[in-house]
Amino acid sequence: MAPPTTATDFRMLIEQSGLLSVEQLAPYFTENADPEAIAEHLVADRMLTQFQCRQLQKGRADGFFLTDKYKILDLIGSGGMGKVYLCEHLILHRLVAIKLLQPPTGPGSEAARSYERFYREARAVAALNDPNIIRVFDVDRVGPNPFMVMEFADGTNMHEVISENGPLSPVRAAEYIRQAALGLQHANEVGLVHRDIKPGNLILTRSGVVKVLDLGLARFTQDPVRNQGITDRYDKHIVIGTVDFMAPEQAFETSAVDIRSDIYGLGCTLYFLLTGRVPFPDRSIPEKMYAHKTRAPAPVSELVPRVPADLMEVLDKMMAKEPADRHQTPAEVVQALAPLVTDGVAPPPVHEMPAQTFACYQLGLSPAPGPTSAAMAPTPNPLATSDTDRTPKPGAWDLPGYNTPQPRPAPADTGADPSILLATPPPTSGGTRLRSARRFRRLVRLGELVLFVLAAGGVGWLASREWMHAPRTNVAQPVAPITVAPKEAPPQAFAGRVLAVGGVTFADPVLQRWSGVYEKTHDVRLDYQPVGQEKGVDRMLDGLYPFACAVIPLDNARLGQARGDVFHIPLALGTVAVAYNLAEVKGDLQFTGAVLAEIYLGNIKRWNDQKLQACNPTVTLPDLPINVIYHGEPNGTTELWNSFLSKTNRAWADKPATPVWPVGEGAKANAGTAARISRTPGSIGYLELSFALSSSLKVGHIQNHVRYVRPSSASAAAALNQVVGSIPADLRYSLIDIPGDDAYPITGTVWAILYADQTQSPAAKDMLAFLRWAIHDGQSYVTELQFGRLPPELVQRIDDRLDELRIPR
Repeated sequence: MAPPTTATDFRMLIEQSGLLSVEQLAPYFTENADPEAIAEHLVADRMLTQFQCRQLQKGRADGFFLTDKYKILDLIGSGGMGKVYLCEHLILHRLVAIKLLQPPTGPGSEAARSYERFYREARAVAALNDPNIIRVFDVDRVGPNPFMVMEFADGTNMHEVISENGPLSPVRAAEYIRQAALGLQHANEVGLVHRDIKPGNLILTRSGVVKVLDLGLARFTQDPVRNQGITDRYDKHIVIGTVDFMAPEQAFETSAVDIRSDIYGLGCTLYFLLTGRVPFPDRSIPEKMYAHKTRAPAPVSELVPRVPADLMEVLDKMMAKEPADRHQTPAEVVQALAPLVTDGVAPPPVHEMPAQTFACYQLGLSPAPGPTSAAMAPTPNPLATSDTDRTPKPGAWDLPGYNTPQPRPAPADTGADPSILLATPPPTSGGTRLRSARRFRRLVRLGELVLFVLAAGGVGWLASREWMHAPRTNVAQPVAPITVAPKEAPPQAFAGRVLAVGGVTFADPVLQRWSGVYEKTHDVRLDYQPVGQEKGVDRMLDGLYPFACAVIPLDNARLGQARGDVFHIPLALGTVAVAYNLAEVKGDLQFTGAVLAEIYLGNIKRWNDQKLQACNPTVTLPDLPINVIYHGEPNGTTELWNSFLSKTNRAWADKPATPVWPVGEGAKANAGTAARISRTPGSIGYLELSFALSSSLKVGHIQNHVRYVRPSSASAAAALNQVVGSIPADLRYSLIDIPGDDAYPITGTVWAILYADQTQSPAAKDMLAFLRWAIHDGQSYVTELQFGRLPPELVQRIDDRLDELRIPR
């Protein structure tokens, strides 16, 4: 269905969705009401969640319920094998987390085995009942896709806590690891091994309780901060784990590891909590594997002073290379750590926890199913072929397979419990696969010594290859889980050409969107690396990138450093939004450039300051301190921000150029800024608009020369339309504080910066084809990310400029 344009359309969508009744909607719809204002009102009154509202505003009315029992409130995680939703149990009026399995169903995907293991392991973990483990309440399915109903923990994972706030004190670190070990001991007592212990799989709740995630489950979600994935392979013969926290023995036979491998991973996690870094940062995957086997990490005492010797002794034993030298059970870890936390630990500070709490979700708005509903019936047999009563209405918006019947062959007589099978391969293939697996394991054992001998001589070569083909960073980050497959089933490599480019994080959303579309239609993959404007331009000027993306055109001094003529090719328009975290304030706030500069200079310190109140005369602002968030490293978004504040506030323009901001705390680029604002009540920050919207942040209206304007694709385009007729021949211009009724005053252009002479570039033809596609067909995708389209008259001038490129014949 098309996105709603009128209040009537919006009301019809909500009624069709079943989220609210006619009576509940009546007070919100009046004559000439604006759909956007109605949506904001419904969210502010907690009648709809921000996630539900976004889906409705896209014209989606179906898919808000998983069976009759569960209403979807929010999407809290996703990955290659499925999604994780925050849901309301409609009978109990309780929040639960639901993992919906959606494995690939193409040739060779082995979806049936994924389903079988999902049910088998879910039953095993559902038997666990421990305060330090996320519990499983139920398993059901929707269409062909099984899902798991789990405890919802109000908190955040330890990886985010450390990434956002830095290392913990020794006492806190010891207490949290002690609690995790208590959960692992309970699992160990029933014979379960986690195999992927890491900070991202430990949840810290507001009350200070640590809970272990994904114990023994078929893991398919990804970390929300996008720099640490979670394992999503299911074959028992494939090595599973995250290399930064993986025990040395785990890289060779995942299925054979025992609880001592989890203790090693817990030791690496303790190292991370104490130091803020993984044991072996800035290395390739093979180098990390080799280091876990043969080397000791940098001593904690050199990285963090004043760690008690007793805690260091426990850490060293947990991270011993040989399993026999470690603590043999989690109970031993608990016993070793207990004397270090005798005084207990206070609950975590508020700033470490999510800004939204349980109170943000109003329960009981949708009626519970009646006594004859399927929701009251027991979970159906997975072999049943009739899903008529359990499948959502046509048009479900994000659960592929809802309305597509899936073929289910009759189960073979394997002797297994038939209630855990969806589709089992013929029994004749089982013996062959088992024999192949055994042969493979024997070869792995025999080749272990050879592998590490070769690795010792090849580490330098591997590192040099990585320096040649990928940018390195000094920031230690956990890497995606490593999956080592048998030789007979290697992953399929991309067969087309790759166009490696990079630049501002500001442009990352639209470049990534274009990349996915362009690869499917042109067999060319655009590998965009958001390294920042300065690094991106440097690499372009050095010939490492065919083009770099920037939001600030190069000045004459920088152009003078180039080894030839440089072109600026506009690709799209973006806006710098002002986002803030004030849960108690309804609607959008208004800001002037002068007031924003006063906030960032530290002159306005509280939200109810008279100057802020003057911008928002109809809003009661809270008496709270303003937590200022800025970008910790120089980047294009900050340059746009500084340019705007300099034009609208003389004090900011006169501020000396210094890397030290007057007030506030720094975050890493746009994604880090969004995460910091969302977790810091009373905060304010600037970032590219799509990052704010994807994080469900409130966005302010900024005063232009006439009125207050909200950032959007339309207001960005309005700014360019004011100057399109006067853009110079080199296509360098500024859209900061442009006069115009609808012009957003902090608008920037995403430029592709490239050399005019491409005769020596092997990627020249692919680059030119992509740039022409981006300014024509690619424009149809920019508005969905709230980027602005280029006007036709400018597109024609860009085409003429591209004709001047010198490319190989």
